[in-house]
Amino acid sequence: MENFFLILAIFLGFFVQSIFGFAASLITFPIILQSNDLIFANGVMSIYYFVFSIILVTKNFKNIDKKIVSKLTIGALLGTIFGVYILQYGNPIFLKKSLGIFILFYVGYSFFTKKKIKILKKLGFVLGFLGGFFSGVFSAGGPFLVTYIYNKIDNPKKIRATIIGILGVMNFFRFFVFLQKNILTTEIINKFFVGLPFFLLALFLGQKIHDKINIKLFNKFLLFLLFLSGMFVFIKF
Repeated sequence: MENFFLILAIFLGFFVQSIFGFAASLITFPIILQSNDLIFANGVMSIYYFVFSIILVTKNFKNIDKKIVSKLTIGALLGTIFGVYILQYGNPIFLKKSLGIFILFYVGYSFFTKKKIKILKKLGFVLGFLGGFFSGVFSAGGPFLVTYIYNKIDNPKKIRATIIGILGVMNFFRFFVFLQKNILTTEIINKFFVGLPFFLLALFLGQKIHDKINIKLFNKFLLFLLFLSGMFVFIKF
């Protein structure tokens, strides 16, 4: 069952990630945590994110807004270091409940926010730090970074590419921090290879339907699934 949960999580999470540019961990963590702890989930996801970023940053590099990425980077890297520290030494039950609240926060933000919020344009460092922190703890800092990027850029293609760009910076950095902290154990590396074929299949299918899918309908369905997963994690743990 452990491998089943891992494969299901990786496929669903990166299928969504390849379409929107983020959100894999919001889907994968509630599933992986059914059979493993938070450090394991973070470790195995860091490897998948590392590979994902190499592929997607290369494909979308020309559309990435480098100035916005540079504004977010310092805060994001500092936040990642702090987040990894909390991951190693924090209370696991509190962290799991925090993940549930974090997912519900994202669902609420996405559901109720219809217009751009001007003040967020000035909070690059703060939102970068929060994105890095939640990336270090849950490998899921996307929502904070998306709120900033969405309020700075109007072009959907550039929004997606810039999200991929800043997450790529964080994914590379977090991967090497995890290596230095000995979080990436032999067991985690072996599990990475178990899910690798389904990870690649998810990327292939996600890219295929990216330009064809009804994004509004899919987004509503995604928010519903995230709401259920957030409630499940918060109530169960």
